[in-house]
Amino acid sequence: MPSGPKPYTSREPRSDLRLPAKLFFDGREGTGELINISLSGGFLHVDNPPDAYTVLAMSVSPPVGDPLFFHATVIRSEAVGDGRAGCAVKFLNLTPETEGRLAYLIKKKATPRP
Repeated sequence: MPSGPKPYTSREPRSDLRLPAKLFFDGREGTGELINISLSGGFLHVDNPPDAYTVLAMSVSPPVGDPLFFHATVIRSEAVGDGRAGCAVKFLNLTPETEGRLAYLIKKKATPRP
């Protein structure tokens, strides 16, 4: 018999990078900061998080090089420990170039998980 929810464990390496992001959704535009990044998604600090299941067009600016463009869907919205709002996002259909550049950034700045 289950004894409660399982604790979250990361399936992929994550990066402690903090990347500025531009968001486009529902005819609106916004800005935020993408953190805790893996190849499958990340956490987006944003003033007014979009609703769950909203599809976002995103532009993310890495420390060097051209911006990365991709789509993501909102998994959940939540307030974080510092009182800021944000949402967990899952990346959708990354191009091989974008996936390769993200993998490089993550590997270069990966945070080891216990």
